[in-house]
Amino acid sequence: MCFDNGNHRATPFERKMPGAESYSRVVEFTVENGRVRQAWARSRQEDGTFSTFQSGAYRLPGTGNTFIDYGGVCTVEGVPSDDVNSGHCMVRLVEVAPDGETVFELVVNDNSAQDPAALSSFRAEHFPALGAQCLLR
Repeated sequence: MCFDNGNHRATPFERKMPGAESYSRVVEFTVENGRVRQAWARSRQEDGTFSTFQSGAYRLPGTGNTFIDYGGVCTVEGVPSDDVNSGHCMVRLVEVAPDGETVFELVVNDNSAQDPAALSSFRAEHFPALGAQCLLR
């Protein structure tokens, strides 16, 4: 399983995608008989979150759900951005069932009108006992 931040998403010789259009994705690949195929993904169609840095994802044992840490979600005037120095940064933690349903979401953000703190998450851990009590929508 890989977390692809999506910074400047582009194929060779194409223009780099600006932050306002960028998106992050989580992708799981399988390798069988020397062939690689995409087994699962959560991307722009399912989510659309752009986390320009410090993110990760892993499959949860027991449930098969995927826990995603969008660790550096930055915006400039409310528009997704890869400019971490002049933008506003926050964290989004999401647990997704195999069918794509979001079963847990927690946003860590400072909405202060003046000088909000820039927040990020280097690594997040899943605590199953808290899930039912912390569901925020």
